[in-house]
Amino acid sequence: MFRNILIVVDASKASSRAARHGLQLAKTLCAKITLLTVTIPSARQCMHEFASVIPEVVMPQTGYADKHKSVAMQLLQNVAADARRARLELKSVHRSHRDPCRAIVDTAQAEGCDLIIMAAHCVTHLSGDFPGGETLRVMAASRIPILTCH
Repeated sequence: MFRNILIVVDASKASSRAARHGLQLAKTLCAKITLLTVTIPSARQCMHEFASVIPEVVMPQTGYADKHKSVAMQLLQNVAADARRARLELKSVHRSHRDPCRAIVDTAQAEGCDLIIMAAHCVTHLSGDFPGGETLRVMAASRIPILTCH
């Protein structure tokens, strides 16, 4: 069935639930795990615009990148620890990309994943709950099956 599951993690509770479900599924299927978190690089142009209006608000680009990399590595380490306790084979990947959807789809393809598990940050409408924008974009862009959790 599924042999390499991509689990996409961020700092949300929904993502933590999705990761737990993904680890349980991988354990049941004896599948390996590829953990992914995506950070968005600072937008230099946007930073320069803010700097001209409010100079003291701008964080140096290296500070921004270092902070986001640190948070990303901590997210990956937390889920990786759970995967190791479950004795699952895993690979952790951090991508910095301006388009998280593209980073998710490209990583799934590059790592040979056959299932993507990610949180569906649902938006409530009158007719019910719908997956959030990034989840919908991944669903539209990927040929790999996607399991969403909320």
